Amino acid sequence: MTPADGATIAIPLDEQGRIGIDLPCCQCDYNLRGLTADGECPECGTRVAYVIGGYYLEHAAPEWVRRMARGALWLIITAIAVVLGGLVLGLVAVVQLISGGMPGGPTSPNFVRDLQENMMIPGIVVGVISVVLQVFGFVLITTREPADWATDEPLNARRMIRYALFLLPIPTLMSILTFFELAKTATESTQVAAAVLPALFGLLLQMILSVLLMRHLRVLMPRARRPGLAQFAKIMFWGLLIAGSVSLVGQTTNLIYGAKIMTATPTTSAPISPTAAATTGPASQPILPTSSVAAPPPPMFGPPGMAVSPALMILASLGGCADVGFRIAAFVLLILAQRAFSASARQSEARAGTGTVAAPPG
Repeated sequence: MTPADGATIAIPLDEQGRIGIDLPCCQCDYNLRGLTADGECPECGTRVAYVIGGYYLEHAAPEWVRRMARGALWLIITAIAVVLGGLVLGLVAVVQLISGGMPGGPTSPNFVRDLQENMMIPGIVVGVISVVLQVFGFVLITTREPADWATDEPLNARRMIRYALFLLPIPTLMSILTFFELAKTATESTQVAAAVLPALFGLLLQMILSVLLMRHLRVLMPRARRPGLAQFAKIMFWGLLIAGSVSLVGQTTNLIYGAKIMTATPTTSAPISPTAAATTGPASQPILPTSSVAAPPPPMFGPPGMAVSPALMILASLGGCADVGFRIAAFVLLILAQRAFSASARQSEARAGTGTVAAPPG
């Protein structure tokens, strides 16, 4: 973003047109006092016009900054709601086991399939709520700046987040289609795809949104006079990208494994007929019909026909742990960013002399 000619000067200048107050550089915190409006920071080369043309959020439109603060707050609420939703789904599963909703319990050969069917409606409800909250938060935090000099690059993080929001309801819609068993008569491979693709697409989309949000905060935090948070966001950007990618591989393996079990037809042993039992002598073994042989259990590391090495499972576990750690750190960063937005909004409202300004275009 570059201020155009004639932009409003928000910083007091002396008679020589130099900055007359202590003003830190938005990138390196160097004191810009005494520099001219068309100069550059001697430490990092940042243009002074960025600062005096309304670069800092405390000099920006109050309602725009307030909207971003509300967006960060709604994203925090979304993260908490997702965790609580997971706990609720676990409680529903326990209630289903206790109440007999899944006959045979964990020992039943159809346990995974019964669990999938019984948890589908609660899972869809939690998914719809989280999508609505998340869209609301992202729309607010990516509101376009109303300043005349503010311009957007064609593919900056703000725009890419908004494009990705159009895809956010797709995993939930795919789960709803799966719930109505549209692929019930299809082949096993199609059933596996119907079970895996919604969750896999949702995981990938959430990773992309988290990485783009860190990039967006990295741009905004220097404007809130929080260069430390900008560095924090940079670390989170790369951390989530790397750890999330490794975790995505592991979760994909787990989803395919679970779907294969869910769609597999259980095979039980047929009873031995009295005639076959009578023909066997004391030293001989019972002769079992060919159809009575039980299917072998699935391998320990992966679904039938898909051998997964222990090394890959360990790597996926480490990636999952790293991903969870980075997401917790990103949640903390979001809280700190929300506080920074709120503080900048209060300063901007105090400078404007009012707490209400016409809402900028979304």
